Amino acid sequence: MVFESTEFLRVDYTFFKKGDAHKWKVPQIFIESENSWESSYEEAIKLCSLNAPLKILIQYDLTPELKAEIEGHETNWDYIFEDFVKESELIGLFVLMICDRQENMSLTVSSVVYGQDGKAISKDVFKVEPSN
Repeated sequence: MVFESTEFLRVDYTFFKKGDAHKWKVPQIFIESENSWESSYEEAIKLCSLNAPLKILIQYDLTPELKAEIEGHETNWDYIFEDFVKESELIGLFVLMICDRQENMSLTVSSVVYGQDGKAISKDVFKVEPSN
């Protein structure tokens, strides 16, 4: 094992549900957003470490090379999830959303949903057009 003394689990956004019995806040959705693809694996590891039914990582504006890499599914995500499944477990669903702005200010969103076995179970692409 490796010890790190740096802070590890600060999350950008959390949605809670109050428990029926004692009204404690129980996390239901964790959301991280990241502008740097090179450091987004750290956010993925953080989200994999958390217990909630849904974890979402939102990535913005990728280079054409990275877009091709993701479309070919040749990323570190599979390796991260594989290690978590083998060494511990994944709890809930993990959604990777990649948002790409177009010149006309429309947004293309590519998403991959991973299950508790670390395998992709759904992929989708949709466009959001600016309202006038």
